[in-house]
Amino acid sequence: MQNFTQALLLHPHFHVLVPEGVFVGEVHTFEGVPPPQDEEVLRLLRRVARRTMKLANARFPDGLPYAKDAWEVQLRDSSQTRMPLPEGQSPAPATRRRCAWLDGFSLHADTRVHENDKQGLERLRRYGARGPLSQERLSLREDGKLEYRLKKPSRGGAMVLVLTPLQLVKRLCPLVVAPKVHLTRFFGVFAPNSAARPRVLPAPPKSTLQAEHAQGCGPSEKCAPALVPPKLDWAGLLRRTFDIDVLRCPCGGERKVLAVISSPDVARKILGLPPSRPDSRLTQRPVLPTGPPQLSLL
Repeated sequence: MQNFTQALLLHPHFHVLVPEGVFVGEVHTFEGVPPPQDEEVLRLLRRVARRTMKLANARFPDGLPYAKDAWEVQLRDSSQTRMPLPEGQSPAPATRRRCAWLDGFSLHADTRVHENDKQGLERLRRYGARGPLSQERLSLREDGKLEYRLKKPSRGGAMVLVLTPLQLVKRLCPLVVAPKVHLTRFFGVFAPNSAARPRVLPAPPKSTLQAEHAQGCGPSEKCAPALVPPKLDWAGLLRRTFDIDVLRCPCGGERKVLAVISSPDVARKILGLPPSRPDSRLTQRPVLPTGPPQLSLL
């Protein structure tokens, strides 16, 4: 789920990955279906628009309420920056294959990834999970304002967005997702509580640690479950997510994780620091970690 445009405006929309087929039978055999036709895409969009407006009218029978605080004012301004079309003027009709537009709703269903194209699937998932702001396209001008380059020209032909630091913060605030809202969701047989999920997902490969652990136990012995390492460790996860290699040393070498030290006294001893004094206040309640100091945006 995304709620932003390239111009950092509020625009809720969904990126949905759907298998081109259905799972049938008790063993959940996958059977492919042909791609949707333009009429089917338009029919689905009508259903989505009708149900969405029904939910909105049931929640707000007297129309949208007035903004009660500064947060709702920012949401209103961010979603209504573009003026609506004049009365009697309708959006341009759909001219692309498997795409439809209806009463402000749109549906694009013409992107397909082959089942063996793992890199293409990862690239599509990364596109759907990206954040609203790209630091590579943000730069500071000599006059103190910020320049944000757009990926494609806007309706007016502009390619650059010039904002003050305060204006940038005002655009980013409405894009902050509300607490306890999951941006990535799974449905159908892929849902976490689906009984068919273990049958349709590929079984993870048996690790070397599991094989060695099984060989060390006799046929009559009851072996304790082996610790299965994660598919991707934290260093690899940070490298793939933020393109930061925490194991790469500035000297050009490569660091290795030897052990995880959780005791402050042991850590100070390894670093050659004097032992810390026992403080009764620290033993009564744990000390919560604090984040780094925040930089000034003005």
